[in-house]
Amino acid sequence: MHSSNSRQVLGVSLVLIGVFWLLYRLDWIQIQPELIIASLFLLSGVLMFSSYARAPQVWKLFVGMLLIFISIPIFNEALNWFADDLVGVIFLWMLGFVFLWIYARDHSQWWAIIPGGIFVTIGGMVMMETMRFIHHSLIPAIFFLGFAATFGFLYLIRSPFNKTGWAIWPAGTAFAIAVFIIASELDLLNFDVMGYLLPIGMIVIGIYLVYRSYRQANGDSEEMIRP
Repeated sequence: MHSSNSRQVLGVSLVLIGVFWLLYRLDWIQIQPELIIASLFLLSGVLMFSSYARAPQVWKLFVGMLLIFISIPIFNEALNWFADDLVGVIFLWMLGFVFLWIYARDHSQWWAIIPGGIFVTIGGMVMMETMRFIHHSLIPAIFFLGFAATFGFLYLIRSPFNKTGWAIWPAGTAFAIAVFIIASELDLLNFDVMGYLLPIGMIVIGIYLVYRSYRQANGDSEEMIRP
C-alpha cells in the first residue's frame, strides 16, 4: 500500500514537472530553470523521507536531508527568500531535525538527542550572530543554555530503560556557566560576594555527593542482606 502510494506521488510529480518544463521550452510560460532543478532535488528528498517511513534506515534520513538542503540555495537564488548567510543555519537545523526524528520514532535511541540538540543550538547561535539579535559577547551563553537544555531533557526522560540520570550533571554545569557569562556581561557580578559563594557552593555540592554515595552504598548492602 505504502509502495503504491509512493509510486503514485512520484508519477504525478514527474508528470507535473515534465509538463511545466515542456511549456517553458515552448515559451508558453515563463519559469526559471533553477526552480525546476530545485523541485527535482526537493522531490527526491521527500521521497527518500517517505522511504524511511516505510523501512527505517538512518542513511535514508541523511540522504533525504542532503537532497532537500541542496534544493534550498537553488530556490533561494531564484526567489531571493532570505540572506545567503542563513543557508548554513538551515543546514545545521536540518541535521538536528534528522537526529531528533530518530529519537521521535524510537525512544530507546536517546543518544540522538545529544547531536540533535547541539546542532539546533549551534544553528541558533549562527542565526543570532548573523541577524544580530543579541550582543556577540552573549553568544557563548546561548551555546551553554542549549547544551543545558539538551542534557536537561535527557534527565527528564530518565527511566529504567533509559538510564540518563547522569545527564543532570552536564546540564547543571552548562547552565551555571551560561548564568555566569550572562551575569558577567551585564555587570551583575560582585566578585567580593562571589569569593564567598563559590566555596560555599563547592562545599554544598561535595556534601550532596558524599550523601548520595552513602545512601547508595547502604542500599546495596541492604539488598545483599535481605533474604
